[in-house]
Amino acid sequence: ALFTTPAGNPDLVWFGKKSDPSSLIVASDNGTLQVMSAVNGQIQWRKDLCDHHDTVTSLSAHPEGNLLASASLDCSIKIWCPEENNASVSSLGGSDAHTDSVWDVVYASADTLVSVGQDG
Repeated sequence: ALFTTPAGNPDLVWFGKKSDPSSLIVASDNGTLQVMSAVNGQIQWRKDLCDHHDTVTSLSAHPEGNLLASASLDCSIKIWCPEENNASVSSLGGSDAHTDSVWDVVYASADTLVSVGQDG
């Protein structure tokens, strides 16, 4: 299942500037994020973003359109800059890190990221 989460629900977000999102980001069960573009009415694959080690369960685009957060069954949350050529990624961690699967992540505002996981 390339475009579905374990529950069978697709998790995807349009990504880019609010006025003109240019990319479609799709979560996958193999730990990758697939970056696609809409060109002449067709969806075309551009690249895979790889850093999770298990199913990607949730995606959330930053309100300013420059960052993307992803959550995974591998207990991690990643912050991506998917439009950069190297698609840089950062991991959130420290004492507030999840110790079990992360089910959902959402930007509540430009400076607040909220997540929920198996660990509460």
